[in-house]
Amino acid sequence: MKRTLGVLFALALAIAFAVQASAASAGQVVINGNGGFLTCGCVSGGDGSPGNPYVIGPLTTRADSAPAVSISNTTRSFTLLHLNVHVTGSADGILFTNVSGPASITQVNVDGPPSGGGGGGIHLVNSSKVAISGDSVNSMQGWGIKVEGSWQTTISFMTVAHNGLSNPDSTESAGVSPNPFLAGITGDAPGGVLLRGGHDNTLSDSLLNEDAYAGFELVGETGDMVSKIHVRYPDYFGGVLQSVMNSELDGVSLQTADFDGLLMRASNGNTITDSTFSANGPIGNEWNAKVVPYFIAGAYVGWGSSTNRFTADNGNFGNTGPDLVIDDGTLLPGAGFVIHGVNQTAQPLNQPSTYTTLGVSMAAGSGNVACGNSFAAGYWYPSSLNANSSCP
Repeated sequence: MKRTLGVLFALALAIAFAVQASAASAGQVVINGNGGFLTCGCVSGGDGSPGNPYVIGPLTTRADSAPAVSISNTTRSFTLLHLNVHVTGSADGILFTNVSGPASITQVNVDGPPSGGGGGGIHLVNSSKVAISGDSVNSMQGWGIKVEGSWQTTISFMTVAHNGLSNPDSTESAGVSPNPFLAGITGDAPGGVLLRGGHDNTLSDSLLNEDAYAGFELVGETGDMVSKIHVRYPDYFGGVLQSVMNSELDGVSLQTADFDGLLMRASNGNTITDSTFSANGPIGNEWNAKVVPYFIAGAYVGWGSSTNRFTADNGNFGNTGPDLVIDDGTLLPGAGFVIHGVNQTAQPLNQPSTYTTLGVSMAAGSGNVACGNSFAAGYWYPSSLNANSSCP
């Protein structure tokens, strides 16, 4: 897979960092409950009201065995502003748990080591009304941004780069434990941005670059919006929807994934508009490693996904197979998936027996619609799809 960063997505940000002398001696901020804002010695302004939130920062700090910033069980308004967080160990850089906003993480840099550690960048758990904007997250071993069981989160104007697997190379998948293809079904194969088990969250106007498993993944989400996202050079997939309902992708550019630009599993009632699926397909090392999945495509819809709608989309007529595949259950032959003469036996999702444990069939469900698109003529599956036809 190509490993150049190219021209970075231009973001109009001004990020300045400084050290705050009043921070805790360990360089970490720990707040549990509203009273913690008054005793942490880390607040530089504000009164905690929505119109005048507490301000934490500027600050330079470090996460190792504990997060650099851990805030939990709060209902007051606050903002993290101008933070520089270095992740060197197993903990996440910033962790919010049971935070009821409005709250924000603004103009913050989180970075990790190129190998080792295991921590992630920004992690929200059971929180609401948190805005993450104008930040950069780089070289985490966990997810760059992970949002779990949360709602009304907004993530915008972000750069998230080279996050995820300690060896971000899909040729190694057969030897990685847990196997990324199976761990990815639950969101446990780390990459750029993960939204899991929540609702009404928004991801927009961001560059997700060189992320190992996927630029973004939604798992068990409802009512989300993903718009104006550029994903470049992920090792597996550009974007993944797993058990996602009634969500929208609009103006999403998914470039040069090794397998699929967009992968949809057991997801229903979603709309995908004005988006580009530009996966490049597997390289020779990957098919020789026998890890190539049978469902390679620009965008793949399968595993029971139903009533999804693709309009005004296009692909790259590239090396990954059709620009759009809606699986009818016949793509994986009984003899297994063979590419360039090599049977891909190290790919667990090429084994029909795997689906017994996953609880879904290989085929897509009913009611999926593709119309008004700009794919190359006939560059879809099945041939009867006619994905460029006028929408009713």
